[in-house]
Amino acid sequence: MLTLGIDPAYQDGAAVLLAGDGTCLGAWHWKISKRKAGVIWYLKGRHGDGIIIRSLGDIGQCINRVACGRDYLIVCEDLFGRGRTLQRLAESAGELLGAIKQHTPINVVRVGASTWRPAVLGCAARTSSDQAEALAIEMAGKRVAHLGQLATNPHVAEAACIALWGMERSHE
Repeated sequence: MLTLGIDPAYQDGAAVLLAGDGTCLGAWHWKISKRKAGVIWYLKGRHGDGIIIRSLGDIGQCINRVACGRDYLIVCEDLFGRGRTLQRLAESAGELLGAIKQHTPINVVRVGASTWRPAVLGCAARTSSDQAEALAIEMAGKRVAHLGQLATNPHVAEAACIALWGMERSHE
């Protein structure tokens, strides 16, 4: 079974689709750009190809194209924050997951950073974000083949590690 790991974000997020052997089938990184005409995102794939999108739902469509109708487990990092930040994060995660789930009727597994980071990275639950991102880049480099040009992106590395966490749990 395939596993999709998502590091959700309104401004700067990532998703990685892994095959059962841990090989990367697709990786996506998005970053917001606010313009006078409205919000757009720059979406970059693992081969360095970048496009402008106007909806996070477009990312879900990209993921579904790569999955080619195969079933996959979706593992998304839990949302955290307060106020408007949490609201925007929830809206963006919902838009992305809604587009994915149109074609994949699998439940989403939510996992907190304080759960997946110790399990995959071997660090303490309260490790700083910067330290955890550095460890994730190192771990993804060792365990995930074919991340391409996105291999050193901290959000992509965390999404890959979230997918690894999901793969390990699905075999238990």
